[in-house]
Amino acid sequence: MQTLQDENEFLRDQVRRLSLELGRQQIGLSSIPEYAGVGHLPPWMTSAEHVAPLMAAYDKRIADLETTCERLRAESGRFQPEVQRLIAENERLRTEYRDSLRGHG
Repeated sequence: MQTLQDENEFLRDQVRRLSLELGRQQIGLSSIPEYAGVGHLPPWMTSAEHVAPLMAAYDKRIADLETTCERLRAESGRFQPEVQRLIAENERLRTEYRDSLRGHG
């Protein structure tokens, strides 16, 4: 019985957190006051009809961010050889410049 009560409390906390984040997103503010107390949550916060779309939106957002992250990692990996080549060229040109100054000085 305690396990069910703990699970219930955990799920209520998750719903509260998700609802707060949804509220932040909907009104475009960085923060809104949190719900006070542990009392009963409004029905719209505990209804699968309302929470399921929120979870789907979170899943999509996470998938989008993971895709973006992978794309950026791949892009940065492609740039690395060019960066190394430019560093080597820069060092070579700096050395040539120093040598040319010594030759004319």
